[in-house]
Amino acid sequence: MEADNHLGGNGIAVGSATLFDRQGAFGTGLITAVANAGRRITAGRLDEVVGVAGWGSGF
Repeated sequence: MEADNHLGGNGIAVGSATLFDRQGAFGTGLITAVANAGRRITAGRLDEVVGVAGWGSGF
């Protein structure tokens, strides 16, 4: 993976990356983010939040 681009401002961010395998580039990964102060997750609550979402259940 190679980061290509990142733009952010006013609580909104977008980014892109090129995905590679042994034969070369095969796709693009995109990400978006929106800041929401009311939904902040502190490091102290991270295990709790991940457990509720089921992210640690071997998906």
